[in-house]
Amino acid sequence: MPGQYTNAIDLAVDARMNRQEVLRRKEPPWVVIVMLESVIRTEVGSKEITKAQLARVLELSQEPNINILVVPDGSQVFPAAGFTLFTLADEPEIGFVESAGGTGRVIELGSQVEELRRLWDLIGSSALTDSASRDLIREVMEGL
Repeated sequence: MPGQYTNAIDLAVDARMNRQEVLRRKEPPWVVIVMLESVIRTEVGSKEITKAQLARVLELSQEPNINILVVPDGSQVFPAAGFTLFTLADEPEIGFVESAGGTGRVIELGSQVEELRRLWDLIGSSALTDSASRDLIREVMEGL
Protein backbone atom coordinates (compact mmCIF):
# COMPACT_ATOMS: atom_id res chain seq x y z
CA MET A 1 0.00 0.00 0.00
CA PRO A 2 2.69 2.63 0.86
CA GLY A 3 4.35 2.02 -2.51
CA GLN A 4 1.13 3.03 -4.26
CA TYR A 5 1.05 6.34 -2.40
CA THR A 6 4.72 6.98 -3.16
CA ASN A 7 4.01 6.31 -6.83
CA ALA A 8 1.07 8.75 -6.83
CA ILE A 9 3.18 11.43 -5.13
CA ASP A 10 6.01 10.91 -7.63
CA LEU A 11 3.55 11.25 -10.53
CA ALA A 12 2.09 14.45 -9.06
CA VAL A 13 5.56 15.97 -8.58
CA ASP A 14 6.56 15.01 -12.15
CA ALA A 15 3.38 16.59 -13.52
CA ARG A 16 4.01 19.82 -11.58
CA MET A 17 7.62 20.01 -12.77
CA ASN A 18 6.53 19.44 -16.38
CA ARG A 19 4.00 22.28 -16.07
CA GLN A 20 6.77 24.59 -14.89
CA GLU A 21 8.78 23.81 -18.04
CA VAL A 22 6.24 25.89 -19.98
CA LEU A 23 7.61 28.96 -18.18
CA ARG A 24 11.09 28.28 -19.56
CA ARG A 25 10.12 27.96 -23.23
CA LYS A 26 11.72 30.21 -25.83
CA GLU A 27 8.45 32.15 -26.00
CA PRO A 28 6.88 31.60 -22.57
CA PRO A 29 3.37 32.70 -21.70
CA TRP A 30 2.76 35.88 -19.75
CA VAL A 31 1.54 34.86 -16.30
CA VAL A 32 -0.11 37.15 -13.76
CA ILE A 33 -0.76 35.64 -10.35
CA VAL A 34 -2.87 37.53 -7.84
CA MET A 35 -3.09 36.12 -4.33
CA LEU A 36 -4.49 37.24 -1.01
CA GLU A 37 -2.03 38.27 1.70
CA SER A 38 -3.42 35.50 3.91
CA VAL A 39 -1.99 33.00 1.39
CA ILE A 40 1.60 34.16 1.90
CA ARG A 41 1.09 34.29 5.68
CA THR A 42 -0.18 30.70 5.91
CA GLU A 43 2.50 28.34 7.18
CA VAL A 44 2.51 25.15 5.12
CA GLY A 45 4.30 22.12 6.54
CA SER A 46 6.89 24.04 8.55
CA LYS A 47 8.56 27.44 8.70
CA GLU A 48 11.41 26.11 6.55
CA ILE A 49 9.06 24.77 3.87
CA THR A 50 7.07 28.01 3.84
CA LYS A 51 10.28 30.07 3.58
CA ALA A 52 11.45 27.94 0.65
CA GLN A 53 8.09 28.35 -1.08
CA LEU A 54 8.11 32.12 -0.61
CA ALA A 55 11.71 32.27 -1.86
CA ARG A 56 10.61 30.42 -4.99
CA VAL A 57 7.72 32.86 -5.47
CA LEU A 58 10.18 35.77 -5.20
CA GLU A 59 12.50 34.07 -7.69
CA LEU A 60 9.66 33.57 -10.18
CA SER A 61 8.54 37.18 -9.74
CA GLN A 62 11.88 38.31 -11.21
CA GLU A 63 11.12 36.64 -14.55
CA PRO A 64 10.07 39.13 -17.25
CA ASN A 65 6.96 37.12 -18.13
CA ILE A 66 5.68 36.61 -14.57
CA ASN A 67 3.89 39.15 -12.39
CA ILE A 68 2.99 38.19 -8.84
CA LEU A 69 0.66 40.57 -7.03
CA VAL A 70 -0.61 40.44 -3.45
CA VAL A 71 -3.99 41.76 -2.33
CA PRO A 72 -3.37 43.15 1.17
CA ASP A 73 -5.40 42.09 4.19
CA GLY A 74 -8.32 44.42 4.75
CA SER A 75 -9.19 44.73 1.06
CA GLN A 76 -12.87 44.39 0.29
CA VAL A 77 -12.36 41.66 -2.31
CA PHE A 78 -13.34 38.12 -1.42
CA PRO A 79 -13.35 35.63 -4.30
CA ALA A 80 -15.46 32.58 -3.47
CA ALA A 81 -12.91 30.24 -5.05
CA GLY A 82 -9.61 30.30 -6.88
CA PHE A 83 -9.91 30.77 -10.61
CA THR A 84 -7.78 31.13 -13.71
CA LEU A 85 -8.39 33.02 -16.93
CA PHE A 86 -6.68 31.80 -20.09
CA THR A 87 -6.20 34.22 -22.96
CA LEU A 88 -4.81 32.64 -26.11
CA ALA A 89 -4.07 34.26 -29.46
CA ASP A 90 -6.98 33.91 -31.88
CA GLU A 91 -9.09 32.00 -29.32
CA PRO A 92 -11.88 33.15 -27.02
CA GLU A 93 -10.89 33.63 -23.39
CA ILE A 94 -11.85 30.74 -21.10
CA GLY A 95 -11.91 30.32 -17.36
CA PHE A 96 -11.29 27.57 -14.86
CA VAL A 97 -12.86 27.67 -11.39
CA GLU A 98 -11.20 25.50 -8.77
CA SER A 99 -13.13 23.13 -6.52
CA ALA A 100 -12.27 21.08 -3.47
CA GLY A 101 -10.13 18.01 -4.01
CA GLY A 102 -8.10 19.45 -6.87
CA THR A 103 -10.96 19.39 -9.34
CA GLY A 104 -12.67 22.26 -11.07
CA ARG A 105 -14.86 23.44 -13.89
CA VAL A 106 -13.97 24.90 -17.27
CA ILE A 107 -15.95 28.06 -18.07
CA GLU A 108 -16.49 28.72 -21.77
CA LEU A 109 -19.81 30.59 -21.87
CA GLY A 110 -19.02 34.20 -22.75
CA SER A 111 -21.19 35.80 -20.04
CA GLN A 112 -19.66 33.60 -17.33
CA VAL A 113 -16.13 34.28 -18.56
CA GLU A 114 -16.96 38.00 -18.53
CA GLU A 115 -18.05 37.70 -14.86
CA LEU A 116 -14.68 36.14 -14.05
CA ARG A 117 -12.93 38.91 -16.02
CA ARG A 118 -14.76 41.60 -13.99
CA LEU A 119 -13.86 39.81 -10.74
CA TRP A 120 -10.23 39.52 -11.93
CA ASP A 121 -10.13 43.25 -12.70
CA LEU A 122 -11.65 44.10 -9.30
CA ILE A 123 -9.19 41.91 -7.42
CA GLY A 124 -6.27 43.19 -9.49
CA SER A 125 -7.20 46.81 -8.78
CA SER A 126 -6.95 46.04 -5.05
CA ALA A 127 -3.52 44.42 -5.34
CA LEU A 128 -0.19 45.95 -4.43
CA THR A 129 2.25 46.80 -7.22
CA ASP A 130 4.83 44.22 -8.34
CA SER A 131 7.51 45.87 -6.25
CA ALA A 132 5.35 46.32 -3.14
CA SER A 133 4.14 42.72 -3.45
CA ARG A 134 7.74 41.45 -3.56
CA ASP A 135 8.58 43.61 -0.53
CA LEU A 136 5.66 42.15 1.43
CA ILE A 137 6.53 38.57 0.46
CA ARG A 138 10.15 39.19 1.50
CA GLU A 139 9.01 40.72 4.81
CA VAL A 140 6.77 37.73 5.58
CA MET A 141 9.53 35.29 4.60
CA GLU A 142 12.10 37.02 6.80
CA GLY A 143 9.65 37.00 9.72
CA LEU A 144 9.39 33.21 9.71
